[in-house]
Amino acid sequence: MQELPSGTVTFLFTDIEGSTNLWEQHPEGMRRALSRHDTLLRATITSHNGIVFKTIGDGFYAAFADAANAVTAALAAQRLLSAEEWESFLARENESMGAEQVPPGSPGKIAASFHLNVRMALHTGTAVERDHDYFGPTINRVARLLAIGHGGQILLSQKTADAVSQYLPSGISLLGLGEHRLRDLHQSEHVFQLLHPDVQIKFPTLKSLGNALHTGRLPGPLTSFIGREKEQEEIGRLLATTRLLTLIGAGGCGKTRLALETAAKVAGEYPDGVWVVELASLSEQALVPQTVASVLAIREASGQTLEQSLIEHLRAKRLLLILDNCEHLMDASARLVGTLVQGCRQLRILVTSREPLRIAGEQAYRIPSLSSPDPKRAATLETLLRYEAVRLFIDRVRLTRPDFMVTAANAPTIGSLCTCLDGIPLAIELAAARVRSLSVEEIHARLDDRFRLLTGGNRTALPRQQTLRALIDWGYTLLEDREREILRRLSVFKGGWTLEAAKQVCSGVRDADRHAPFEEWEVLDLLTGICDKSLAQADTEGLDGRTRYRLLETVRQYSGEKLLECGEAEEVRRLHRDFYLQQAEDISLKLYGPEQGFWFDTLEIEHDNMRAALAYCEEANDSEAELRLVGALGRFWDTRGYLHEGKERFLRALSRSAEPTLYRAKAMIKGGWIAYLQHEYGTAQNYYGQALEIYEAHKDMVGVAESLHLLAMIARMRGDLEKATELFEQVVELNIKTGQSIASVLSHLGAIAFERGKVAEARQHLERALEGYRKGGNVQFAAAILRGLARYARHDGNDMEAHAFLVECLLSLHSIGAMVDIVPALTEAARLAYARTEWERAGILFGTVEVLHESMNLPWEPGEQAEMTTVRETLQAHAHTNAWTLGRTMELQAVIDCAVSPSTQPHGISAHEF
Repeated sequence: MQELPSGTVTFLFTDIEGSTNLWEQHPEGMRRALSRHDTLLRATITSHNGIVFKTIGDGFYAAFADAANAVTAALAAQRLLSAEEWESFLARENESMGAEQVPPGSPGKIAASFHLNVRMALHTGTAVERDHDYFGPTINRVARLLAIGHGGQILLSQKTADAVSQYLPSGISLLGLGEHRLRDLHQSEHVFQLLHPDVQIKFPTLKSLGNALHTGRLPGPLTSFIGREKEQEEIGRLLATTRLLTLIGAGGCGKTRLALETAAKVAGEYPDGVWVVELASLSEQALVPQTVASVLAIREASGQTLEQSLIEHLRAKRLLLILDNCEHLMDASARLVGTLVQGCRQLRILVTSREPLRIAGEQAYRIPSLSSPDPKRAATLETLLRYEAVRLFIDRVRLTRPDFMVTAANAPTIGSLCTCLDGIPLAIELAAARVRSLSVEEIHARLDDRFRLLTGGNRTALPRQQTLRALIDWGYTLLEDREREILRRLSVFKGGWTLEAAKQVCSGVRDADRHAPFEEWEVLDLLTGICDKSLAQADTEGLDGRTRYRLLETVRQYSGEKLLECGEAEEVRRLHRDFYLQQAEDISLKLYGPEQGFWFDTLEIEHDNMRAALAYCEEANDSEAELRLVGALGRFWDTRGYLHEGKERFLRALSRSAEPTLYRAKAMIKGGWIAYLQHEYGTAQNYYGQALEIYEAHKDMVGVAESLHLLAMIARMRGDLEKATELFEQVVELNIKTGQSIASVLSHLGAIAFERGKVAEARQHLERALEGYRKGGNVQFAAAILRGLARYARHDGNDMEAHAFLVECLLSLHSIGAMVDIVPALTEAARLAYARTEWERAGILFGTVEVLHESMNLPWEPGEQAEMTTVRETLQAHAHTNAWTLGRTMELQAVIDCAVSPSTQPHGISAHEF
């Protein structure tokens, strides 16, 4: 492989203008023409001592040690490409294909007007070389320079022009095209065009940000623009096909800045310019047409209305008109835009607003918040800069604190801060301004009072953009009375809500003194309205296809304050509590059946609402409702790994009431199970004993059997197998009498048999239990039996059968998100891999087991930590300690894939080692 130039290098980048369209219209022609194009370019570059180090699509990336060689190569290639008789070349190709091979009008037949227009750009500088490729700012700059050119044009940067100015061959000259701002680059570039009699010299204006700026119609940016690459690309694509595009989004989400940045990027496509009409400061509808005319310097002609004069002026122009901040002038804006769209066929209009104009031909595009870290996963120093919100925060902080550093210590707080601010650019910038006087940690701790904290914005901005409260106030004042009313009530939801929940909670308020209660049909109309106004968001791809709504946290806090002010908070929170209490109790009955995964997911989605309902129970001192709710949520907490939270909830609920009710007994059963999972057997036994007394007093034999069952499990864990067996036999009798399943009892009797060395009997019990669970559709409990069968198979030396059991077990548990159960299943899979000397797999699985124990605060079984030490030493001896580290960082899906992949290693270690 030829060695790449190093040090100061001149780079030549090329690509074919409009190649996508050519491929669509003439696929066969492009295939043949591209081969010819590649031959010409590669030969020319090589003959001028250049090296082609990369090709992407139809683009060539070449490096030259000498700038003069690069320039002459570009000219020579452009001359050859320009002189190439593409029509004759492709006509010959058509003839060779034969008319009988290519029917007339087929895509394979080549159009006579076919031509390749290749644009080229050159820039000189140093770059980082790695794996026969280059990286760094120099490469970025030449790529951006290429993007603003036109087919047939050769552009040079200032550095390349300087490097060759004394060595230009006869006939070549350079034309200065002025300063241009290149996308994503802070420093502008003075651009030159290479001139020669044999190549085209007249081109449209460059497609740069700078070209738009020199017209004076777009304001130049004062700060860097962060992220939004996807949105800019999509908006640019829509503008090419849509005459009216409305960018909609919440206040402060950056609609104006995104519109201006995108407009600057596509300004070269509008020969008559880009014009911005700022409507934010207007207060009268009638002034909208006049303001547009003023910006365009149009006067009302005699005998015409102002609208007619605007149409007359704009009818023949290819122009982009931006109407910024229309939400408070919707009627006038919609009328004017509708008139202009109908009368001016070449006009493109880009509108920014919190809601659509709702006129014919409008394409609405919703602006999302900036990407932010997942609140359920702490951001790290390595992952932080992936997110736009974080990059914006850091950039703005460094405007006032140039020495600000992102560290491993503050990275999680920065990520959480940006997430809590909903990725709203204005809120992030206001928070960044506070770093002058507060640490990031102090700002984050004060976000519950964000409306006092986030003030002091740009003094030159509109008043509503100087504080977070003013921003939300502005949107609130634009709502109708009923919209404000429902927005206040929706503030009680945390983490979102469904239409059913909104109907139950918002229409249940009875307030004859002020407003009539909401009719259920009205709730949907009002929800649609506040979504249109960007105050709420609708996710139409929710669980089971149900639309889910949510408020941005900033809007939710603001609306919550308004709910307190109007005096409805108590009643709305009670309705919210009642709805979710009933939902939790209904779902708790479905967590043992065939759709348990769906219902676990439902509780996961509604977890924040359940927490809010529990908070209301505590504040209202409603101990019965609190016991009911924790009892209903216990199985969810212990399955999904919320053990610490569940423990604390049960302790608080049980401490508030000593009444021996059935609700208390159920809470004790669920709380005792969480204690059992954390090896707090004394606490669990105490809870189960008290629950047994309550169930016996109420003659609830199903509850009695459940209590005895759990007491038997504790006896077994403490090594009292006789006591455990006696209790399990009592449970079998009670379950048969009450019609309950005995599958769980069989599984534990099987475990006791195994501990007594009766492996065949143990397996028989487990197979019967598995049959019972499968019949009832209980995926989670069936998976536990499969894990036990895998253990017995491994004990018998049947590794393939053990692996098959574990595959089904792990896939089942992962499908329902049973995190606590996945840990022992992965442990068993790790032991099997270790026994088969599959060191890589064993290291990954044991590493994951370790980190899951830590993240869920799960205790180790006796001997497990000593086992982990042994495994570590073995892996170190076989040079596989990196696998353990990898297992601690991998996504769970990847770990499951690793565990269930086929085993290939021969049996190595005795199956009885563990």
